[in-house]
Parts: sequence; C-alpha cells; structure tokens
Amino acid sequence: IVLGTIKVVAGMDLVHSQLLGNLMRQLTFLIFWTFLLGIAILLLFHRKVGVHLKQMSEYASSLSITNLDKPLVFEKIKGEENEIALLSQALNGMRKTLLGSLNKLRDQETRLLEGQERYDLAMEASQDGLYDWNLVNNEIFFSTGWKRMLGYSDEELPNDLSVWEKLIAEEDRNRTWELQKRLISEGKDRFETEFRMQHRDGHWIDIFSRANLYYDPSGQATRMVGTHVDITERKEAARKLRDVVHFNERIISTSPVGLAIYEAESGQCIAANDTIATLVGATKSQVLQQNYFDIASWKNSGLLAMAQKMLRDRQPRRKTIELNTTFGKNIAIDCY
Repeated sequence: IVLGTIKVVAGMDLVHSQLLGNLMRQLTFLIFWTFLLGIAILLLFHRKVGVHLKQMSEYASSLSITNLDKPLVFEKIKGEENEIALLSQALNGMRKTLLGSLNKLRDQETRLLEGQERYDLAMEASQDGLYDWNLVNNEIFFSTGWKRMLGYSDEELPNDLSVWEKLIAEEDRNRTWELQKRLISEGKDRFETEFRMQHRDGHWIDIFSRANLYYDPSGQATRMVGTHVDITERKEAARKLRDVVHFNERIISTSPVGLAIYEAESGQCIAANDTIATLVGATKSQVLQQNYFDIASWKNSGLLAMAQKMLRDRQPRRKTIELNTTFGKNIAIDCY
C-alpha cells in the first residue's frame, strides 16, 4: 500500500545561522570579560602608578626656583626596586643638581652686584666719567658721571657717538680722531689725550681721557673702554702757577739784590738772577747747577747749618757771612 511520498529539502542557511549565533555568543562573552579585565587593570594601574604620576605632575607644575629645596616624596612606595621610586630618585637628583647650579648662579650674581656697587661708589667718589665704545657696531655707552660732568642728567643725553662729536671742541676733535687712528694702526692698547668739551651752561671744561684698546685674535680693534676726568681746575691752577712763576722770574731777574732760590728737600737751585751770579763770581747757569748740600763754602761758613735750622724751626734768619765761594771769590754777604 503506497501512502505517499515525503520530500526533504536541507539548506546551508540554517547551519550558517546557528554557527553565527554561537560565534556571537562567544565573542560577546570574550568582550565582556576583556572589558572587566581592562577595568581591573586600569584600577590596578591607577592604584599603583596613576596616583604617583598625578603627584609627579602636580609636583612638576608647582616647581620653581623658590622651592627647589622641596623633594618629591612617595610615601606609599617601598623599596628602591620599584620603577616609580627609581624615577622619583632620578627627578630628585636632577632637582639637587639644578639647586646646586642655581645657588652658584646666585653667588655669582651677588658678587657681581657687590662689585658693581663698589664700582659705582668708586666712580661716584672720583667724579670720573666712564665710556664703553664697541668699535665693531659703533655702539657706545656713557655713564651717568660722564654726562653729569657736562651738566646733563642721564636721560638728557643719548648713548650715541654723535654726542661726543657735537660737544668736543672742533680743533680737538680732528686731533683726537687722528691720534686714535694712529694708535690703532700701530696696535697700541693704551690711549691718553686731553681735549675741551662744552658744558651745558656754555663754558668749556678741560678733559683728560684715558682708555684701553682691545683687539680680536686677527688684530682688529673691537673695543675701547675709558674714563673722562675733569681737569679744568687743575689746568687753571697750573696756569696761575705759571703766571706766578713768570712774575717771580721777572722780579728775580730785575732785582738789584742777588737772589737764589733752592728747593728745600733736594737742595737744588731752581732760580737765580744775574746779580747773585756776578756776586759769587759765576754765570747764572753755573749757579742753577748748584746743590747747597754740596757747596763747601756753605758748610765751612755755617750758612748750611743756618739754612737747615731755619727750615726745621720755620723761622726766618739773617746773618752776615764772609766766605770764599766755589768760584774762588772772597765776599761778605748779608744772608736771610
């Protein structure tokens, strides 16, 4: 008896779907546990490393030259074998090195400031002016004392070479330029000269300038550093002294009285007239060559002893003496 026919059709779609479902379940399981493991690792990293890294970051951010003496300390780290501890030690070592270098720089800065202060005080006391001229780029610095010497404040005169060129007397400017060029061409390292500069009030002052010249290895002049000294009063005193000397020389030379002037300490004759030369039987030049310590007639007649006593007591003396001069003439003179 034939009841019928059953036809079975099997396809790969169902198998593929089942396999894909199993794979997704396994992948989801792996992802879940991987996520949990990652969370655990992150928690462990944060506990073991992250806290210390954050502490290191905060320490580095707060670090400055004012707190280099503060070390980085991890209280939870035990044992030097810990990598974070080793890193902390390295950072503290760097900090100590920086602190040592900073202290050296501070010491050097202190010494420089003290030296600068001493220099400023010395320049202030001496009333000298300083200039520093870069011969390569033509830049120049004038100190406050340099400008004050000419009647100006520090702000009133720029640090520019044209200031010196404008204020120096024209005839002195050309002469000084030529002197400087000649000294540089000869490789000299010392520069000294005198010139006049105009004061702010309009009058002229006499300046003595002294400087050192500096050269590079190739022999090129690169720098000139020097000082200005106001010698106006000194020059005026020298001029007045010359006038007095000339006046005295005129008096001595025209006096009918024999006069000879000797320097007290050295004994050297420094002035004489023709009258005294005729009186002792010599020429004026012969008298000027004499030293009273060496004149035998002074010693023998007691004139030298009288002169020395007068110098000691600072009291004038007068005495009539008969003597035989060095030049062979017998005379009687009234000495005082």
